[in-house]
Amino acid sequence: MGIRLHAFAIFVLLCAVLSGCLPKYVDVDKETNEIKFNCYSIKPPTKGVWSKSSSFFELHCENTFVLTTGGGEDIYWIYFLSDRTEYWDEKYDVDYMMNETETSLAFYKRKMLNYQKYGIREISSKIDVVEGVKDVVIRLKYQFISPTPVVYRLGGKEFVEETSIKGYEKLNPSKRYYYEVIQYNVSEGPYKWFFGDSAIFYKIILVHVSVNGKKDPGLEAMALEFLENVKFIQWSKKEEGEV
Repeated sequence: MGIRLHAFAIFVLLCAVLSGCLPKYVDVDKETNEIKFNCYSIKPPTKGVWSKSSSFFELHCENTFVLTTGGGEDIYWIYFLSDRTEYWDEKYDVDYMMNETETSLAFYKRKMLNYQKYGIREISSKIDVVEGVKDVVIRLKYQFISPTPVVYRLGGKEFVEETSIKGYEKLNPSKRYYYEVIQYNVSEGPYKWFFGDSAIFYKIILVHVSVNGKKDPGLEAMALEFLENVKFIQWSKKEEGEV
């Protein structure tokens, strides 16, 4: 047992040194409420009192961050999910991100509608482009009703019933849960990477759950506020025309 623990400690140390996988989300600026972790800086929306959670291990620049606020009649989650960096390619444009978003939406719909436990009958959705905020932003909106709580696993890749994200215990029990979701799929770049130019990808998912069917007219403003405050802080961005 002692040898195994020693080997695990060495692994954790190597992981921290080589890939920066230990989370840095504890670095919070109390004056600005800015949270810095690994390669990103974020700020919770001004509306609500947000609490946070995160997976313990993070690969370098692959971060998972969850914020939650509310209780009683409705509750909110914000998922921030960043993917691994890629070498920059001009193909990472609006059309590329739109196709990726449409593919993921089809997957989500198929999975949720086929998952009998959720009992979801219909999912209404809309996809469009957001300009003037980040390099490329595709906005996905969808709504549905479920007789049982629906949750993302912490990695955010799919819906699974076993995962419990902090917050549902604060929501009043109900026979129906009303969901409205705003998701941003973002690509930025090129950034000056160690071995060339880098493309950055991340996803923001704002989930509002209500037990009485009341929608939040300020949901779009809240989502946009959060998106505008996301900053990639690991490397500097190349200026237009810079070689």
